[in-house]
Amino acid sequence: MSREKYNRVFIPVGQVVVSRDLICKVVDAFYMKIRGDEVLGPFFEAKLHGRWQPHLEKMYDFWTNVIHGATLYKGDPVQAHIQVGSIEPQHFSRWLEVFEVTLKEQCAIEEQVNAFLAPAKRMATALISRIESA
Repeated sequence: MSREKYNRVFIPVGQVVVSRDLICKVVDAFYMKIRGDEVLGPFFEAKLHGRWQPHLEKMYDFWTNVIHGATLYKGDPVQAHIQVGSIEPQHFSRWLEVFEVTLKEQCAIEEQVNAFLAPAKRMATALISRIESA
C-alpha cells in the first residue's frame, strides 16, 4: 500500500492524531539518517542495497500496524534481525537514539513522539532479548 492512499487519513490514537502521512514522513526521514549513519548504515546497506523502496513500504505498513493495530504488515521482525547477523545491544541503542531525534524533528507534538517512541523502546528490548537467546 502506498503512501498516497493514506495522505488524508487521520486516525486517533487515544488523544493523539497520527496519520499515515506522518508515519511515512517519519520512516523516510529516519532511514535517510540511517543510510548516512557510521554505525548502522553499513548493516542496512549490506541488507538493502538496491532494495530500499520495498523496505520503506514494508516499514510504513509495520508502523501503521504498531500505532493503529492495522494488519498491513506481514512478517517476523525477530527473524529479519537475526538474519542480519552480528547485531549487538549497542546497535539497538543507536537505532533508538536516531529514531528519537527523527521523531522530534518530524512530529508536531510530544504525544505523537510518544506514540512511536514507547513501542519502539519495547520492541528494542524484546528484540535484544530474543536475538540473545536465539
